[in-house]
Amino acid sequence: DDLFERHPDIIRRLCVDSPVLLPTLLDGLIWRSRITERGQRRVVYFLKHLLVKPDGTFAQAIDWITQNQDPAIACHPVVSYVIDLVWTGVAARAFLFRKAWLLMTTIVFMLSQVILNSGLHDGGPGSVWVR
Repeated sequence: DDLFERHPDIIRRLCVDSPVLLPTLLDGLIWRSRITERGQRRVVYFLKHLLVKPDGTFAQAIDWITQNQDPAIACHPVVSYVIDLVWTGVAARAFLFRKAWLLMTTIVFMLSQVILNSGLHDGGPGSVWVR
């Protein structure tokens, strides 16, 4: 908490100035238990500062990591978990609502083409063949 309070843009600074240290910082945001239970180990991710700013708005950490364009950082377990959390919580629903209009207009267009084409190609007196 102290690091992110003192330097809220630490992710951006590391992406720009020293990308080699970014995996070390992200590894530090994971706590793994030394005790295993039934072959599994307890893991805690500290994601608060990667998701929200102190004022409660959405943090820009994922934007900075994306702008860095390093696939090794993008595949890090912390970054992957943050992206999955944001997608399943907020982004998927908004994306689907925005694309619902496109899907509906596409279906209406396809149905209208089927209806219009079936009426024009029946060979009746009013049919027109266009090539």
